[in-house]
Amino acid sequence: IQSHIDSIVHEVLDGSYNKVSISQLDISEDLKNDSTLISCDMTFGKKKYFLKGTGRGLVDSLFSALLGALKKDYISLENITLQDFVVTVDMNKFYRKKSKTDASVEAAVFVSNKTGKIFLFRHTCKSMISASVLCVSKMVEYYVNSERAVIHLKACIKDSQERGRPDLTERYVSLLSELVRNVSYEKTITNLERSEVNEKGAE
Repeated sequence: IQSHIDSIVHEVLDGSYNKVSISQLDISEDLKNDSTLISCDMTFGKKKYFLKGTGRGLVDSLFSALLGALKKDYISLENITLQDFVVTVDMNKFYRKKSKTDASVEAAVFVSNKTGKIFLFRHTCKSMISASVLCVSKMVEYYVNSERAVIHLKACIKDSQERGRPDLTERYVSLLSELVRNVSYEKTITNLERSEVNEKGAE
Protein backbone atom coordinates (compact mmCIF):
# COMPACT_ATOMS: atom_id res chain seq x y z
CA ILE A 1 0.00 0.00 0.00
CA GLN A 2 2.79 2.43 0.88
CA SER A 3 4.68 2.19 -2.43
CA HIS A 4 1.35 2.33 -4.30
CA ILE A 5 0.34 5.54 -2.52
CA ASP A 6 3.79 7.03 -3.08
CA SER A 7 3.52 6.40 -6.82
CA ILE A 8 0.09 8.11 -6.86
CA VAL A 9 1.49 11.12 -5.01
CA HIS A 10 4.32 11.47 -7.53
CA GLU A 11 1.85 11.13 -10.41
CA VAL A 12 -0.55 13.72 -8.99
CA LEU A 13 2.09 16.29 -8.00
CA ASP A 14 4.31 15.58 -11.00
CA GLY A 15 6.99 18.31 -11.10
CA SER A 16 5.79 19.96 -7.88
CA TYR A 17 6.79 17.07 -5.58
CA ASN A 18 8.89 18.61 -2.79
CA LYS A 19 11.91 17.06 -1.07
CA VAL A 20 12.79 17.42 2.62
CA SER A 21 16.45 18.35 3.10
CA ILE A 22 18.23 18.52 6.46
CA SER A 23 21.55 20.35 6.94
CA GLN A 24 23.71 21.88 9.68
CA LEU A 25 22.63 19.28 12.23
CA ASP A 26 23.82 19.79 15.80
CA ILE A 27 23.24 17.10 18.44
CA SER A 28 23.60 17.58 22.19
CA GLU A 29 23.21 14.68 24.61
CA ASP A 30 22.06 15.19 28.20
CA LEU A 31 23.37 11.94 29.68
CA LYS A 32 22.08 12.71 33.17
CA ASN A 33 18.47 13.12 32.03
CA ASP A 34 18.69 10.69 29.10
CA SER A 35 17.52 13.25 26.56
CA THR A 36 18.77 14.61 23.24
CA LEU A 37 18.60 18.16 21.93
CA ILE A 38 18.91 18.73 18.19
CA SER A 39 18.97 21.81 16.00
CA CYS A 40 19.21 21.96 12.22
CA ASP A 41 18.22 23.74 9.04
CA MET A 42 15.46 22.18 7.00
CA THR A 43 14.31 22.97 3.48
CA PHE A 44 11.00 21.82 2.06
CA GLY A 45 10.44 22.98 -1.48
CA LYS A 46 11.26 26.69 -1.45
CA LYS A 47 10.58 27.16 2.27
CA LYS A 48 13.36 27.15 4.84
CA TYR A 49 13.03 26.35 8.54
CA PHE A 50 15.25 26.36 11.59
CA LEU A 51 14.36 23.41 13.80
CA LYS A 52 14.97 22.67 17.47
CA GLY A 53 13.70 19.60 19.25
CA THR A 54 14.14 17.53 22.40
CA GLY A 55 13.38 13.87 22.90
CA ARG A 56 14.61 10.42 23.82
CA GLY A 57 17.33 10.11 21.22
CA LEU A 58 18.03 11.61 17.81
CA VAL A 59 15.05 10.14 15.97
CA ASP A 60 12.50 11.14 18.61
CA SER A 61 13.94 14.67 18.78
CA LEU A 62 14.03 15.14 15.00
CA PHE A 63 10.56 13.64 14.57
CA SER A 64 9.14 16.10 17.13
CA ALA A 65 10.97 19.06 15.60
CA LEU A 66 9.82 18.30 12.05
CA LEU A 67 6.19 17.76 13.02
CA GLY A 68 6.24 20.88 15.19
CA ALA A 69 7.45 22.98 12.25
CA LEU A 70 5.14 21.53 9.60
CA LYS A 71 1.86 20.46 11.22
CA LYS A 72 0.43 24.00 11.18
CA ASP A 73 0.49 23.91 7.37
CA TYR A 74 -0.02 20.14 7.04
CA ILE A 75 -2.49 19.21 9.74
CA SER A 76 -2.69 15.54 8.76
CA LEU A 77 0.69 15.17 10.54
CA GLU A 78 -1.28 15.31 13.78
CA ASN A 79 -2.57 11.83 12.95
CA ILE A 80 0.77 10.00 12.88
CA THR A 81 2.68 8.62 15.86
CA LEU A 82 6.25 7.37 16.12
CA GLN A 83 6.01 3.74 17.23
CA ASP A 84 9.53 2.35 16.99
CA PHE A 85 12.99 2.92 15.61
CA VAL A 86 15.57 0.25 14.74
CA VAL A 87 19.16 0.43 13.52
CA THR A 88 20.87 -2.65 12.06
CA VAL A 89 24.43 -3.17 10.82
CA ASP A 90 25.59 -5.51 8.07
CA MET A 91 27.63 -7.70 10.42
CA ASN A 92 29.00 -9.89 7.62
CA LYS A 93 30.64 -6.88 6.07
CA PHE A 94 31.65 -5.57 9.48
CA TYR A 95 33.71 -8.67 10.26
CA ARG A 96 34.94 -9.30 6.71
CA LYS A 97 36.81 -6.02 6.37
CA LYS A 98 39.99 -5.33 8.29
CA SER A 99 39.11 -1.68 8.81
CA LYS A 100 35.63 -2.52 10.18
CA THR A 101 34.56 1.00 9.26
CA ASP A 102 32.60 0.61 6.03
CA ALA A 103 29.73 -1.62 7.18
CA SER A 104 26.31 -0.55 5.91
CA VAL A 105 23.85 0.77 8.48
CA GLU A 106 20.09 0.58 7.97
CA ALA A 107 17.71 2.78 9.94
CA ALA A 108 14.04 1.85 10.09
CA VAL A 109 11.24 4.03 11.45
CA PHE A 110 7.79 2.65 12.25
CA VAL A 111 4.88 5.11 12.45
CA SER A 112 1.16 4.51 12.88
CA ASN A 113 -1.95 6.40 11.83
CA LYS A 114 -5.15 6.86 13.87
CA THR A 115 -6.52 3.51 12.69
CA GLY A 116 -3.44 1.70 14.01
CA LYS A 117 -2.00 0.88 10.60
CA ILE A 118 1.80 0.71 10.69
CA PHE A 119 4.00 2.27 8.00
CA LEU A 120 7.72 1.50 7.65
CA PHE A 121 10.41 3.83 6.31
CA ARG A 122 14.04 2.74 5.71
CA HIS A 123 17.33 4.25 4.69
CA THR A 124 20.74 2.60 4.34
CA CYS A 125 24.16 4.27 4.26
CA LYS A 126 27.53 4.16 6.04
CA SER A 127 26.65 6.51 8.90
CA MET A 128 24.20 5.70 11.68
CA ILE A 129 23.34 9.38 12.15
CA SER A 130 22.86 10.00 8.42
CA ALA A 131 20.74 6.86 8.04
CA SER A 132 18.54 7.95 10.95
CA VAL A 133 18.12 11.54 9.72
CA LEU A 134 17.38 10.56 6.13
CA CYS A 135 14.94 7.89 7.27
CA VAL A 136 12.92 10.41 9.29
CA SER A 137 13.15 12.92 6.43
CA LYS A 138 11.70 10.33 4.01
CA MET A 139 8.82 9.70 6.38
CA VAL A 140 7.88 13.37 6.75
CA GLU A 141 8.35 13.96 3.01
CA TYR A 142 5.97 11.10 2.27
CA TYR A 143 3.16 12.40 4.50
CA VAL A 144 3.46 16.08 3.63
CA ASN A 145 3.46 15.44 -0.11
CA SER A 146 0.51 13.08 0.35
CA GLU A 147 -1.49 15.90 1.91
CA ARG A 148 -0.47 18.24 -0.92
CA ALA A 149 -1.71 15.60 -3.39
CA VAL A 150 -5.06 15.40 -1.55
CA ILE A 151 -5.46 19.19 -1.81
CA HIS A 152 -4.58 19.11 -5.50
CA LEU A 153 -7.05 16.29 -6.20
CA LYS A 154 -9.84 18.15 -4.41
CA ALA A 155 -9.22 21.12 -6.71
CA CYS A 156 -9.19 18.82 -9.75
CA ILE A 157 -12.50 17.25 -8.71
CA LYS A 158 -14.12 20.65 -8.35
CA ASP A 159 -12.77 21.79 -11.72
CA SER A 160 -13.91 18.63 -13.54
CA GLN A 161 -17.39 18.92 -12.04
CA GLU A 162 -17.68 22.56 -13.14
CA ARG A 163 -16.56 21.59 -16.66
CA GLY A 164 -19.02 18.71 -16.83
CA ARG A 165 -16.36 15.99 -17.10
CA PRO A 166 -17.69 13.02 -15.09
CA ASP A 167 -14.94 10.79 -16.53
CA LEU A 168 -12.24 12.95 -14.96
CA THR A 169 -14.21 13.35 -11.75
CA GLU A 170 -14.44 9.58 -11.39
CA ARG A 171 -10.69 9.19 -11.90
CA TYR A 172 -9.80 11.93 -9.41
CA VAL A 173 -12.21 10.54 -6.80
CA SER A 174 -10.67 7.09 -7.27
CA LEU A 175 -7.16 8.45 -6.69
CA LEU A 176 -8.33 10.40 -3.65
CA SER A 177 -9.90 7.28 -2.16
CA GLU A 178 -6.50 5.57 -2.38
CA LEU A 179 -4.71 8.42 -0.61
CA VAL A 180 -7.11 8.48 2.35
CA ARG A 181 -5.97 4.95 3.20
CA ASN A 182 -2.75 6.64 4.23
CA VAL A 183 -3.96 8.82 7.09
CA SER A 184 -7.06 10.87 7.92
CA TYR A 185 -7.40 14.06 5.88
CA GLU A 186 -10.74 14.98 7.43
CA LYS A 187 -9.47 18.27 8.90
CA THR A 188 -7.64 19.14 5.70
CA ILE A 189 -10.74 18.58 3.56
CA THR A 190 -12.98 20.39 6.06
CA ASN A 191 -10.67 23.42 6.00
CA LEU A 192 -10.70 23.41 2.19
CA GLU A 193 -14.49 23.29 2.07
CA ARG A 194 -14.76 26.06 4.68
CA SER A 195 -12.35 28.18 2.65
CA GLU A 196 -14.46 27.64 -0.50
CA VAL A 197 -17.61 28.69 1.36
CA ASN A 198 -15.89 31.85 2.61
CA GLU A 199 -14.68 32.68 -0.91
CA LYS A 200 -18.22 32.35 -2.27
CA GLY A 201 -19.55 34.52 0.53
CA ALA A 202 -17.04 37.21 -0.27
CA GLU A 203 -18.09 37.37 -3.94
